[in-house]
Amino acid sequence: MARAFVVVVLALALGVGCGGNGGITSDPVTTPAVLRLVATPSVGSIDYGARVEAVVAYPERVSQAQWRACLLLVDDPAAGATCPLPFVILDNWSSEGRFRTQIGTWVLQSADGLGSALFEALEQVSATHPEQLSPCLRAVADDWSACVQVASWPDDCAWQSQDRLAQCTRQQGVDVRVEFSATLDDGGQLEASRRIHFGKTGTPAIGNRNPVLFNLAIDGQALLGDQTLQVPVGTTLLLSPTPFEQSAETYTDETTGQTLTEQLSFSWVRTGGDLDTDYTPFGDALNTLYVPQSSVGTHLTLWVFFEDNRGGIDWTRVGIDPVPTP
Repeated sequence: MARAFVVVVLALALGVGCGGNGGITSDPVTTPAVLRLVATPSVGSIDYGARVEAVVAYPERVSQAQWRACLLLVDDPAAGATCPLPFVILDNWSSEGRFRTQIGTWVLQSADGLGSALFEALEQVSATHPEQLSPCLRAVADDWSACVQVASWPDDCAWQSQDRLAQCTRQQGVDVRVEFSATLDDGGQLEASRRIHFGKTGTPAIGNRNPVLFNLAIDGQALLGDQTLQVPVGTTLLLSPTPFEQSAETYTDETTGQTLTEQLSFSWVRTGGDLDTDYTPFGDALNTLYVPQSSVGTHLTLWVFFEDNRGGIDWTRVGIDPVPTP
């Protein structure tokens, strides 16, 4: 059975210098892959939640998609290897090659009502590694232990503990590791994960806005998302992304306390043709794509991701149909 495994790590080193990455390019993507997990907002509030979308190459090959979330109430030193608590199964919306889910407040504040299994896991962590829980969560685990000793029904204790859990997450916020998995038409699998921070109650709904990419211009013609352009083979196309110029936000570094400005860049991915470079900096965003003679009759897809160095992403996808040179 074919199996592809992709972990999307969104603490990317995106602060590339002038001139992109020196013209270095990767090979075209020729098999299904998860290119990015895009969160909107990329840093949010526990009072509002976030939408997450998986950007997938060859989405028509996906026969089934699933989302789940791991609430990192417990310290997560493994950085994604396992979930220290039971997973929350998220809703899945798939249409026209787009795969989305929503992380809502019910998930963030009450772990989607997982019930006894969640609090039994917290109790176990509190007994073996109490330092991995905040004082508030240790109190939740202790209250659960005391309740189940005398209660007739553990579910009654779960309802009480769920309210206390919500109080903790509202007080301190929570990180979530959201995981996307897809089954392909040949039985292969795609997997990707991303960690998202949600601030405590009362914080701004958006802690980090995604940069804004209006469109991509090819040889001066602006294309909206998913538009397709016919291109004679043997052509070198000039690629020019059109961003919102004020996309860079200022923020306070949590470690140093310094006020910094986001670094912006563009990342390029394609299914065919020859790119000049995989990355272009915000101040020099132009790129080129050569469409070779061999691509006649093969539909090409080109993605450009507009990214900041705090996990914010906007993107667009366009199609290129190579045709014989007149």
